[in-house]
Amino acid sequence: MTPVVNSPQVLFDFLDFDLHAGPDGRCEMDSLTIVNSPDGAGGRFCGSKSGYSTITSTSQEGIYLSMVIQSPAHKWQIKVTQIKCDAVSLCNLTL
Repeated sequence: MTPVVNSPQVLFDFLDFDLHAGPDGRCEMDSLTIVNSPDGAGGRFCGSKSGYSTITSTSQEGIYLSMVIQSPAHKWQIKVTQIKCDAVSLCNLTL
């Protein structure tokens, strides 16, 4: 995902999200990872995360979502919102 001009952050709203998590909660079979964020590695998402939200910074190179799906039962619906500079106070960078 390449950000639009003056959108330094992206909001991910997990509207309906359930990816298999191992018995210890680790993302062994299924996972979602946000890649290439200037914030660094955010870890992998799995399990039941419906209603969860997360924000990450963007760069001109863009950010990517990487998914690994190995279990037969999985679902996701994620709303992605690019946050414009006028909505946040840390906009000293130009994208």
